[in-house]
Amino acid sequence: MSEKSPRRSAASRSIAKKSASSTTVSDDVLAAAPLVLVHGKEDLLADRAIDRVVAIARAADPATHRQTISAVGASAAQEVAEALAPTLFEDGMVLVITDLDCADERLVAVIVSTLETPSDTRRLVVWHPGGVKGRSVLEKIRSVAAVVVPCEPIKEWRLPDFVKSELATHGRSATEGAVCAMVTAIGADLRGLAAAVAQLVSDVVDDPIDESAVMAYYDGVADVKGWDMSDQLWSTQTGGVFTSLRQAEQIRPGSGPAYTAALAMGLRNMVRYSGAPRGASEADIAREVGIPPFKVRIVATQLARWRPEQLARAVRRLAEADHQVKGRTETGEGVEPALQEYALERAIVSILASRKTD
Repeated sequence: MSEKSPRRSAASRSIAKKSASSTTVSDDVLAAAPLVLVHGKEDLLADRAIDRVVAIARAADPATHRQTISAVGASAAQEVAEALAPTLFEDGMVLVITDLDCADERLVAVIVSTLETPSDTRRLVVWHPGGVKGRSVLEKIRSVAAVVVPCEPIKEWRLPDFVKSELATHGRSATEGAVCAMVTAIGADLRGLAAAVAQLVSDVVDDPIDESAVMAYYDGVADVKGWDMSDQLWSTQTGGVFTSLRQAEQIRPGSGPAYTAALAMGLRNMVRYSGAPRGASEADIAREVGIPPFKVRIVATQLARWRPEQLARAVRRLAEADHQVKGRTETGEGVEPALQEYALERAIVSILASRKTD
């Protein structure tokens, strides 16, 4: 394959320079781009970026159709070449190529050669999830892409902003308490957050949506969230954390590794908070720690209950528990759920007991 990149117009080069450092791309820029690179593993954002390109193309030509081809497989290059071959009527088309990290050199050559003969009716969108795999392919496509749309996972401290943005698209709003309740209940699952917002705006008439409406929406949900258990432990809610642990094992046995990870994340948040600059704003601390702003005061309250040496011992106990719940038996099978629960319970007892013995 030739390493020579196709010639692009000054307008295309200008678009590439403009969009490469921006997380938002205008409709005009997308409409003018013969090739759009969607980059990142957050599939909700990637799906929305692709849908947006298709919608823009159909606004200009309602007859535009969409075709999706996966780069996985030896026949991908041939399928893409056939899809992009000239037709008698040159109907509008948006060709979406997914799994670009699995693309081979032949497929990259087809994509590059297509750009050498621009078409007013043909648009290409390629999605690379990021990561180490397929990095050379990514760099080659990035060098010829007119637009790069980043779709990386949203940082935890920005999740409330995502919820507010989702509400705004529905012409609705919510109180800070309601937004915090949604983030606490769902976590970093963007699809879950988007679905929750859509359901709430459909079911709740009052605006802004308040915390009671969110809590009513989640009333009766039996699943025990790891961060709930973590908050209970680090807030020293002794009865609550053991109740949550036993409920969790009844509902989803064998989830010990997920719960040790959640407990460790809560501990990490306290340690990072302790090292945050004194006098910094809640927003600055949230960015430093990597949590939503509403959790800053919660973490501060939790940290006040523990001394540094107690947290140091907690690190060791959680590391031991993590090894025990993930360990393998002599037959190669995973640890039984009952033993996972026992290991977690012993760790929690030991961590809480350290507060009374010091």
